[in-house]
Amino acid sequence: MHFDVAIIGAGPGGSAAAMTAARAGLKVLLCEKGGYGRDKVCGDGLTPRAIGALQDLKVDFSPAHRIEGLRMIAGKKERELLWPSNTAFPNHGAVWPRQRFDQYLVDIAIAAGADVRFNSEALPAFDAGKVVGVEVGGEVIRASLVVLAAGAHTPSVIWKRL
Repeated sequence: MHFDVAIIGAGPGGSAAAMTAARAGLKVLLCEKGGYGRDKVCGDGLTPRAIGALQDLKVDFSPAHRIEGLRMIAGKKERELLWPSNTAFPNHGAVWPRQRFDQYLVDIAIAAGADVRFNSEALPAFDAGKVVGVEVGGEVIRASLVVLAAGAHTPSVIWKRL
């Protein structure tokens, strides 16, 4: 089996890459080492830049709770800070529980045609020093392009192989 694009990691970045590629008509494989709807600590806040990215992806973000700014508390001092309105980004953010947010984005990628495999840890597969796809559960799946979207805590074994 051969894919045009194989993506390692089904968080927001990987799901966005999968939906974009699948919408363009490419054959996409999205691999997530966790299960469907995994949660992430401290991952619920979406900045105006994130809202702008969702708009660019034509993703309906109405299920999220819109926020107009941030509240900062330090000791007995409290400050309300509005998001700036003079930037290239929307002047609001949102709060969206990460588990539901990730599920929502993966569902959009699936609806666009991506083949998603949960509980499937993937590593880049090499042939003569060149990445040729991904290795999942001992199986090499060929792909013309491999996208590493595993996040900031990508296992060092991946970086050592690259």
